[in-house]
Amino acid sequence: MALSGNNLLSGPIPSNIGDSSSLEVLHYLRVIDLSNNQLSGKIPKKWNNLNQLYAIDLSKNKLSGGIPSWMCSISSLSHLILGENNLTGELSSCLQNCTELYSLDLGNNRFSGEIPEWIGERMSSLKQLRLRGNIFTGDIPKQLCRLSHLHILDLAVNNLSGSIPHCLGDLIALTSMALLHTEFDKDMTYASHYDHMELVVKGQDMVFESIFPIVNLIDLSSNNLWGEIPNGITNLSTLSNLNFSRNQLIGKIPENIRGMQGLENLSCNCLSGPNPSQHVFNNFIESFELVA
Repeated sequence: MALSGNNLLSGPIPSNIGDSSSLEVLHYLRVIDLSNNQLSGKIPKKWNNLNQLYAIDLSKNKLSGGIPSWMCSISSLSHLILGENNLTGELSSCLQNCTELYSLDLGNNRFSGEIPEWIGERMSSLKQLRLRGNIFTGDIPKQLCRLSHLHILDLAVNNLSGSIPHCLGDLIALTSMALLHTEFDKDMTYASHYDHMELVVKGQDMVFESIFPIVNLIDLSSNNLWGEIPNGITNLSTLSNLNFSRNQLIGKIPENIRGMQGLENLSCNCLSGPNPSQHVFNNFIESFELVA
């Protein structure tokens, strides 16, 4: 069911989708896409008989409230895209039941509390995690380093504190070009309309679609992170975008960071040494245009 793309649907989402009075075909529904509309109110607390869903996209509406528990009970769900709404509250622990989740996009809402450790402990298939533009607090959980397939980590524009976990340099999918090509080939085999995401690159909002599986990004900008940049970050050789700007980082910039192709911005910190951002990042946009 796809009703996205500026359809200008308004009002609340019907709560009886999937009820016995609805069409029997909804039991086999694989996608619910109501993005880019003017829908408001809370996400219905219960939708029945939708056990075959693999993608839910309610992004870019005016939805409020939290994430209902029925979304956590769909074992086949691989894409949960709820960004650009007015959703609030702490992340429900029931989300940890979504163990097959491939992409979790909750960006630009009003979610609060700490980023749960169980994201790294239970969501082992996760490749894209976008939590930017919320009001999350506390440390970045070290458990996120266990996500061996992760190639998008966007935690920018929150109220996160503490130091950058040293283990981020061990994110397997970002350390090997061979693994990158393997993941890209696999993603192209199962590519769908939902393999897309809006990311901020060099200060510009960009929507990545056709080349999305090979976009590798870590954005921790605009938080309250302190301490030094871990040397292990320089192991992430496949990164296409690394942004640590607008924090309270101190110490010397790691020497090997100059060789990182995807370094974007380290500005607005208390770092010592020359900022190599401009030198290594001049051709980023042009290189992606050539690939696309």
